[in-house]
Amino acid sequence: MGWETYPHSVLPPSYVHTPEIKLQPAVSPSNWGICSVTDPPAVTFRHSGWARPRRLIRQVLWDLDTPARTLERFDTCGSDPWVVVDQSDSSRLAIHSNHCHSRWCSPCNRERAGRISGHLHAKILDGDVRFLTLTMKHSPDPLSAQIDRIYSCFRRLRRQPFWLKAVTGGAAVLEVKHSHRDNLWHVHLHALLDGSYLAQAAVKAGWYRITGDSYVVDIKPCRDPEKTASYLTKYITKSVPGTILGKPDQLAELITSFAGRRLVLTWGTWRGLALSTPLDDTVWRMIAPLPELYKRQRLGDHDAWLILHYLEKLLPEARIIACHDPPLTDSPLNDTLF
Repeated sequence: MGWETYPHSVLPPSYVHTPEIKLQPAVSPSNWGICSVTDPPAVTFRHSGWARPRRLIRQVLWDLDTPARTLERFDTCGSDPWVVVDQSDSSRLAIHSNHCHSRWCSPCNRERAGRISGHLHAKILDGDVRFLTLTMKHSPDPLSAQIDRIYSCFRRLRRQPFWLKAVTGGAAVLEVKHSHRDNLWHVHLHALLDGSYLAQAAVKAGWYRITGDSYVVDIKPCRDPEKTASYLTKYITKSVPGTILGKPDQLAELITSFAGRRLVLTWGTWRGLALSTPLDDTVWRMIAPLPELYKRQRLGDHDAWLILHYLEKLLPEARIIACHDPPLTDSPLNDTLF
């Protein structure tokens, strides 16, 4: 007997998107980097790898008068875990939960970067693609002004005759660094260029002509499409340089400078490419909330035992997310599976 005997009619079949959460009053942190929000186990598990940076970022978001709704989504990212099943393949179980989709949330950024990387990998395989890095001379200017400048210069570069002749389309990702040594911001653009051969000397001369002070560029072919796509998208997951964690002024400047900006640019034949969409068309059917299944299990519900037995084989962390005790010894599965 398999878990499929469970009558999964708790909810009708549907695509599983991030569930809407009820708006609650945002909680005011007591002091710098300490948030008084009590995280449920599922939230703690999702953010266990970056707990301290998350508290620091959350504090700055609060200080910047971020809307209560946005803070609430950030605080509860990972909550309300549901068990779901692939509608076309009942052997595929998963746990879906609330996601905040904030660019300052590390787990959400990793998931987004994975989707973008997959789409870029496919585009690299389809064309003749090269990898370009553009840098700007170090400057004491505010970060927002430096981002405005590199974006403006990049638009002008894409209008140059030598560029238009060789490049048909592409995508670029912004990288921002902050130096301990000089306490300055440093901005870069990393781009994939689709088209024919583009000489580095021409790009270097054109970039210097446009910027007036910057000439450090690098261009090379994409010999390993998967590695190149991963390398490009890693900057999405590192939107907060480690050098400014614990520095509220610089962190606030970074957050305000990124507000309303696109950090992944596309142009030409790649314009409009839906980089953040799912990589497959799986339709997920909701079964039940994960804590509810454990509750039913402890009450002796046979169907709940079956589902959790199979789920924990695939996702051993399920019990941690639900914050449940070890299974009872008198499992009703003993008579059916062993």
